[in-house]
Amino acid sequence: MNNDPKFIAERDRRIALLNKLMEDTKVDALALTSTAQMAYQLATKYTSGYQLSSRRDFVFMKKGEMPKLIVPTVGQKFHAGLISWLPDDCVLSGPMVQMVCGFIKDLGLKKPRIGMYDLPELPISIYNAIADTGAEIVDITRPFTLARQPKSDFEIEYIKKATDLAVASFEHVVKIAEIGMTEKQLVGAGEGYLRAHGAMDTLVLTRSDYPHSFISRPTNYKMTKDSVTIYSAEVAGEFGYWTQVLRPIFFSKGCLPEVRRILAIIKEAEAAGAEAMKIGNTVADVARAIEKVIADNGCSTGVWAGHGMGHDLGDGVDIGNQNEMEIVPNMILTLHPSVLSDKDGFLFGDTWRATPDGAELLSPAYHDVHEFEELKELVRYK
Repeated sequence: MNNDPKFIAERDRRIALLNKLMEDTKVDALALTSTAQMAYQLATKYTSGYQLSSRRDFVFMKKGEMPKLIVPTVGQKFHAGLISWLPDDCVLSGPMVQMVCGFIKDLGLKKPRIGMYDLPELPISIYNAIADTGAEIVDITRPFTLARQPKSDFEIEYIKKATDLAVASFEHVVKIAEIGMTEKQLVGAGEGYLRAHGAMDTLVLTRSDYPHSFISRPTNYKMTKDSVTIYSAEVAGEFGYWTQVLRPIFFSKGCLPEVRRILAIIKEAEAAGAEAMKIGNTVADVARAIEKVIADNGCSTGVWAGHGMGHDLGDGVDIGNQNEMEIVPNMILTLHPSVLSDKDGFLFGDTWRATPDGAELLSPAYHDVHEFEELKELVRYK
């Protein structure tokens, strides 16, 4: 068990939040399950303080009691006992679904209401096993997502650390970058730096070829003097908190004028989105502010304008003009407008924190410097 007082205080804050969630949703217990896949890790990691290394795990929490973490192997139980902030007797391994169903039956209720997160991703076999206990399954995804949005000081600290790590990995890539290198070499350097400096998970994507608006896994594309590459680092740093920073490198001054024009539009749109990130506004307000700038400049929005960040990739929040989720203090959003003209496209972005004084940019480094030689000079002594 991790006995660090700072971690225990955060654990107790979350347990209180979950107990209130159960009261508000009128459920008798929570049966949360996650996989080790990024964007599907949140529920058990948030509750137990343990990040699964492979497969699936569960947390069962009865109202007013300490959560129980159930992992699939004895080895994971050993590591969870060292890492998790739950007491040792609350970390279990064994036939996980059978154990969860046993805990539900032990409630002694004729038709207990069991809260579950992200039901569309729940395997039907697990859903059926829990339903067969006689329980009513209650989807708590939205109230749980809403409850998590005001990040604690503990969470903000780790998101800022992750953001600094993402920026440092970009600096490392700039240091080693040369014309003739491939996307795979540059992304590989960034991923290696991130792992070597404490990242728990990474998703480093890039784009150096037309159209430049949609990042993807790296290819064997070789940089030329007329290239621009996008370095997008989505990183889970210490304690598994995620962030994202997207930065371009133009390999010669004046190259790709259409991409440069689109980049200027993206920055204007990002600034408008940040301005709309006022407490009491909605995520839809942010999306609409971004989309208006893009449309006013004769361009179109790509797939999306960004997403939330927190204890998982995306944090369950998509930035779109239909999302009426309220902006609250210490909410974290990554704004990365994808913009298309009739000739090309581009992507750029940063992670922001909502505050009563306006949106705080957590990743200001290299926001306005993108030329290869200038970047080389700036990172030389980093």
